[in-house]
Amino acid sequence: MAGSDGVEEHGDDDGRPSARRRVRRELAALAEVAGLAGLAFTRPVLDSFGRSPETFITRGASGADVVAFALIVALVPTLVVGLLGLVAGLAGDRSRARFHLAAVGLLAGLAAWRLGVDATTWATPALVGLGAGAAVLAAVLRRRYRLTATYLRYLGAASVLFVGHFLLLSPANQFLAGDDPTSFDVTPGESASGDGAGDLPPVVVVVLDALPTASLLDGTGRIDAELYPHLAAFAEDATWYRNHTTTAAATFQAVPALLTGRLPELSAPMPDVAFHPGNLFSLLAGTHDVEAVEQITRLCPPDVCPREGGGALRKLLGDAVEWWRGGLLAEHDAGARILPGALEPDRLDQFLAWVEDQDFTPGDRPGLWFYHLVMPHDPWVVLDDGTRYAALDEEPYGLAWHDRWDAGTEVARQRHVLQLQAVDRALGVLFDELRAAGTYDDALVVVVGDHGEAFTPGARLRGLGEAQFDQVAWTPLLIKAPGQTEGAVDDANVLNVDLLPTIADLLGIGVPWETYGVPARQVPSVRPPDLKPVLSDAQHDLEPAPDSPYIMLDAAEGFARTLAADPVPAEGEGAVWRRTRFGHLVGRPVAELAVGEPLDAELAVRELDHLATGDPPLLELVAPTDLEEGAVVAVAVDGTVAAVAPVEPAAPGDGERVVHALLHPDAAGGDGRVAAHLVEGAPGSPTLRPLRVVDG
Repeated sequence: MAGSDGVEEHGDDDGRPSARRRVRRELAALAEVAGLAGLAFTRPVLDSFGRSPETFITRGASGADVVAFALIVALVPTLVVGLLGLVAGLAGDRSRARFHLAAVGLLAGLAAWRLGVDATTWATPALVGLGAGAAVLAAVLRRRYRLTATYLRYLGAASVLFVGHFLLLSPANQFLAGDDPTSFDVTPGESASGDGAGDLPPVVVVVLDALPTASLLDGTGRIDAELYPHLAAFAEDATWYRNHTTTAAATFQAVPALLTGRLPELSAPMPDVAFHPGNLFSLLAGTHDVEAVEQITRLCPPDVCPREGGGALRKLLGDAVEWWRGGLLAEHDAGARILPGALEPDRLDQFLAWVEDQDFTPGDRPGLWFYHLVMPHDPWVVLDDGTRYAALDEEPYGLAWHDRWDAGTEVARQRHVLQLQAVDRALGVLFDELRAAGTYDDALVVVVGDHGEAFTPGARLRGLGEAQFDQVAWTPLLIKAPGQTEGAVDDANVLNVDLLPTIADLLGIGVPWETYGVPARQVPSVRPPDLKPVLSDAQHDLEPAPDSPYIMLDAAEGFARTLAADPVPAEGEGAVWRRTRFGHLVGRPVAELAVGEPLDAELAVRELDHLATGDPPLLELVAPTDLEEGAVVAVAVDGTVAAVAPVEPAAPGDGERVVHALLHPDAAGGDGRVAAHLVEGAPGSPTLRPLRVVDG
């Protein structure tokens, strides 16, 4: 007869299936579960993590960890459901069959939901409806048509391809290359000159992540000393290579270029010492005591920078569970942005703790202190004093598909600048510690950005486009040579691959491997001023040069835009909070201002009841409104103006308008009573007209 699970059953004399038939039936059911579990779990998880190999770097994973991770992700959901099916079978064949239909429906629904998350921008109700419909349909088809069972079993066999693709074809497969990271074609320190290590000065390198030069400037081509006093002071001691650009817009390629002197390649290898044995760490390991923190690279040899062992697989599996749950709750695939341990809210505190732990006092051997601080990289959740705040969503408002801005760029840049101010403050602590230890004057000190990011409506955050390539490619490079006491500005065409040769040149040593980069002092004589290559990839809108993997930037246009940049036009204390011509109202009690007649208009404030409350406090305001575009709104919390913002399009072309603002932190800590006013009149004598505020 045909059993309810669609498998032919031939029983013993008592009518029950034989043991062999039961095994075959369970294996067939397991194959069906494997196929659907592959679509619901294995495919999305391995696809996301395969495109995000930095996750494995940050977790310190080995090749064995990567293989085990893939097998566990692929097998555990199937085996768990299979085991539950066996338990259900203890109550009889009918219970077993019903459980199997329920499992097929549930897994099919989850697979459909996951596909909807990956391929659409549908809201939660639509995605839930898609999953529920798919669950019912799959269960009905499985119950009525034996062909469905056959298809699912073949799908189970095909799900092996998900694991194969991850291990063999995704970027994660480089962990399985078999290179021995301890085997070097460069002998550590072999190029150092002098009678001993003590002849060389100490070296301090800080790499800042996602920092465009434009964010530092005041509109006149100078570092804004009001916003960034410590970087401005450092520039008075160092040489600022103002025309410095990256050769890659992603950390995985940009940091190896900085530390090896070699151009990144289109099929870029992992940022691991196994693939980049010749780098700053291997160059100086024989002469310097190395203290290095690499959060998303592993370029320091393991015998120079011992790595914490164990726990990588457990952490990866936790990341996978968190990612899958996050996709469910946040309605988007954030897999390409997974950087466990590198993008945590306390990453600036970790840097300060590292600085405090270092002994910068001169010793028998000079030190090489290196820190890759993944800031001001988003998420932007830190104020200028280093304290945290909360925003409405993980992704910044107006950043569509995690890549291209629809709206929200002005507040996003404001949050970026505030976080950069906190970074400047932390750098000041580092410089003070170096001075207190008597090391600053004699040290070679470097502050460099790996790549930039852009805040241009309609453009990509980190992709090169005609409108914003200058913000992505031009990054700061400041180098204080040993003994240097006077600052200088050098506008030569310096690339990030010039950093390592410049460090070696200033130390008086050679680089025992071929580099594309040259010492900065040689750049004017060996490199054309218009040669600005950046590795091309899918995120860029600009096309590479013919027969080349590199986009050639308009050097003159990009540099001119950079020098003219002024992300915070206001001046004086609190300038970053003073948006619009009425920005000076921030911090003023409404009772001290002229208040006119109420206006028949409203703001529908998202999360109104939570605004300016919580720990950390929610400071981002997004409020759809029927006010005209360009109108200015003052938002007050507990009777004091906390933000002033313009009415702007909610998204290109949809006709909706929104008020988007970041509330001053002084607004937090009270009752959180929110009021809003339209601001009219001249900046010197404004009138506030009350608006209705409703929960949006």
